[in-house]
Amino acid sequence: NYPVYTAWDLGMSDSTAITFFQYYLKDNKPTPFIIDYYETTDLGNEPIVNYVTSKPYNLKWHFLPHDGAVRDSDAIARIEKLREVGLPNSSLLRRIPVDDGINMAVTGIATGYIHKPTTADLIRKLMLYKRKFNPLTGDYLGPEHKSESHAADSVRYMFTAIDQEFDKETCEMYLSQASQ
Repeated sequence: NYPVYTAWDLGMSDSTAITFFQYYLKDNKPTPFIIDYYETTDLGNEPIVNYVTSKPYNLKWHFLPHDGAVRDSDAIARIEKLREVGLPNSSLLRRIPVDDGINMAVTGIATGYIHKPTTADLIRKLMLYKRKFNPLTGDYLGPEHKSESHAADSVRYMFTAIDQEFDKETCEMYLSQASQ
């Protein structure tokens, strides 16, 4: 009965990862629910969109990272390509520092729920996600970019979407996205 949203990490030469989530009040507290996860490589936009829209969910909106505005060699933005093949209710998130997004995700996951049967791959990848350090100085260099980072990035974008696009008291999505 609750709307379902997706947060995408767009892959070009690597994986596309999609986190399906809900955000609503549970016991009068804003609560994120990760209900499903999908990741693929080497598929075009149309098969991915067909898969997403075939899910038995009340899909409301799809959030893409800022790089969805990047134009490919055909001079068409990635978000426009997705809209053309069946994802008209989609928009771009504003860019924020990666560490801020990671902190929002860590805090948000601690207060939310993950549906284990449909997110086993996501959970496994989140457990493998880690920081990268300089071996000589021990300085933090940022997150490691490995296969599990796509899953982590889609979750990071989910919490970025919650931060940017939802009312924190009612869990309702702001209507500003519909005018984009």
